[in-house]
Amino acid sequence: MTSSCHPRWDRNLNTGTPAYDSAESAVARQPIRMGEDYPSRVVIGTLCPFRRTAPPSRSDE
Repeated sequence: MTSSCHPRWDRNLNTGTPAYDSAESAVARQPIRMGEDYPSRVVIGTLCPFRRTAPPSRSDE
């Protein structure tokens, strides 16, 4: 898991100041909470630039 995607997006110094105005940064901490008190889900997507086989035909037409 990550909280950044530099250089794709502008960096976040976690200080509340614009990145171009500050040379200071702060550590970002993302706790992972689990259990009945913290319902959540993780959605993982995939990218497929090409298909090796034809997609299945739709039989519900």
